[in-house]
Amino acid sequence: MNWDDARLNRWLWLGIGVLGIFLVVQLTDRFRFRLDMTEEKRYTISEPSRRLLGELNDIVTIESYLDGELPSNFVRFRKSLEDMLDQFTVYGGTKIQYRFIDPSKAKTARSRNEYYQSLIEKGLPQTNLTYTKDGQRTEKVIFPGVLMTYQGRELAIPLLKGNRSSSPEEMLNESIEGLEYELVRGVRSVTESNRRKIG
Repeated sequence: MNWDDARLNRWLWLGIGVLGIFLVVQLTDRFRFRLDMTEEKRYTISEPSRRLLGELNDIVTIESYLDGELPSNFVRFRKSLEDMLDQFTVYGGTKIQYRFIDPSKAKTARSRNEYYQSLIEKGLPQTNLTYTKDGQRTEKVIFPGVLMTYQGRELAIPLLKGNRSSSPEEMLNESIEGLEYELVRGVRSVTESNRRKIG
């Protein structure tokens, strides 16, 4: 084998490697899956939930208002919610669409307050947070819930659960543990109500 053949061979193997990586990326993008290695199967959705998501007839749009600058414990809550919604898209496919919105990003204080009021009127309770960041006391209004829309019908799902006398960490842990239940209950309510109306 001469030098030109060896170089051609290397280029051929490089091309095959790049093509292989491209195919793997395409396949993982098209066929999403997760492997839950936790002992208590924390990231595995129950079989009834999978069935419900797999049988959706139309798109369920889920808007979460937990975005923007948040204290670390609510960043964890937001991440858990995003992970759960990612799981929903694995089983619901394109019938589940979600996005995160920062309600405090309005241009003026007046438009921000009007936006807050519209969320409250839709049924999302606001929570006033006070926390310390970089040695300064910070206050923030958040809406720990989601709005689900299905065939024109809208439903507000508050996600912050637990006993108000509990510590904030206990409430958040309880809320994170109940995410699947609350979201699936919301999907069932928003889709079944629509079916009853048609029937």
